[in-house]
Amino acid sequence: MQQDYFVLYKRDMVFERERGYDSKMLYDKKNNFNNYEEASRFALMNMPAVLVRQYPLQAKKEELKDLKKPYIVAAEFLGKYNHECYDGSSDALVNFDAIRCSENYLEQIIECFVSERNFKKMYVGLELKVFGNFAKDYVAKIE
Repeated sequence: MQQDYFVLYKRDMVFERERGYDSKMLYDKKNNFNNYEEASRFALMNMPAVLVRQYPLQAKKEELKDLKKPYIVAAEFLGKYNHECYDGSSDALVNFDAIRCSENYLEQIIECFVSERNFKKMYVGLELKVFGNFAKDYVAKIE
């Protein structure tokens, strides 16, 4: 069954700085959701998080986080990074590299991710505001 939304969470900003991630973001987890309410609630509880609509690839302007770069391209990798254990062994980690982009750069970014070693799967969608409807509902309750 196709799930329309996903949330990337558990961002590793320290590792991003150490590895020189300029425009890319590194996340450790991804969850899929069938509806916006569940996805946005989960994103709010796991900030910093990215809320993405995969299907259909359309949204109202006020729902989008960034009008200039509305798309998120996220690539899943297995073994790009490893967890080193004290006994000298290591375990391959699953991680997600994500980047915001405009429609003009979608294909180029996808091609770059696919060409990387340990690439597993690609996810593309529109990044939505995490606080969108919840902020409106909260203000409405206060008034």
